[in-house]
Amino acid sequence: NPPAAATGENEIACLYRRPADRKDDFHNISPKFGAVYRFAKRNSLFANWRRGHRAPQTTDLYRLQNRQRTDTIKSERIDSKELGARGTSYGIQYELVFFLMSKQNFFFRDTDGLNVTNGKTDHRGVEIGLFIPLLDRFDIATNYTHARHEYRNFVNASGILAGNKVDTAPKNIANTRFGWNFNSGGRAEMEWQHMGTYYVDPNNVNDYKGHDVLHLRVTMPIHKKVTLYGRIDNLSDEAYATRADFAFGSYRFFGGEERSFHGGMTISF
Repeated sequence: NPPAAATGENEIACLYRRPADRKDDFHNISPKFGAVYRFAKRNSLFANWRRGHRAPQTTDLYRLQNRQRTDTIKSERIDSKELGARGTSYGIQYELVFFLMSKQNFFFRDTDGLNVTNGKTDHRGVEIGLFIPLLDRFDIATNYTHARHEYRNFVNASGILAGNKVDTAPKNIANTRFGWNFNSGGRAEMEWQHMGTYYVDPNNVNDYKGHDVLHLRVTMPIHKKVTLYGRIDNLSDEAYATRADFAFGSYRFFGGEERSFHGGMTISF
């Protein structure tokens, strides 16, 4: 059998090292409290507070990396506070939410491949959702998030400073859809997706500039029980990444799909 060794902060992990056999238990309580005040027939204010936990995964506990100790790994915890309003006014549906979130014992891997087991982050921002009917046949729906995601603690080995922006967490995300309902019962919809700039490393040295992508969708009934549908994803054939990060001194891009065409038929029996 390979020798058992508890990987310490100054030890180098390798394939034949492993921690001694052990049993770990995690007991967490995740409460949630909420309140709603309806100030009009179709409009209300709400507030929520909740605490969530995520127990460490098996690989987090027993497949140790350099400078990692099993006795420092705890359940990840997040506390969330929300204050908002939602409802319908003059035909416009809306939801507005302000949020504050804090996370601790956040488990992540830095750009040098080292595991960080005690990460702390703060998240605050606003989310807006709107649905606006225009005349009889048109409508606009939009969702927008503006948020700040920051590390709260200093991690010496990884060069992370308190106040650094959390990597791969954009400040702005938006989605807008313009719809047209045909007399025949069909519908066409143009969608714009926006991803803002974000850092790709926790040191906040390298970034991804974000992207804007358009999609087109059409549905058309041709019979009481038959409907044709089609869509064009990435209408402008934009080169973009669904996710980008920075590891071992170089960028990694997970490429988005190029312009593509899809179509089909639904039949009801």
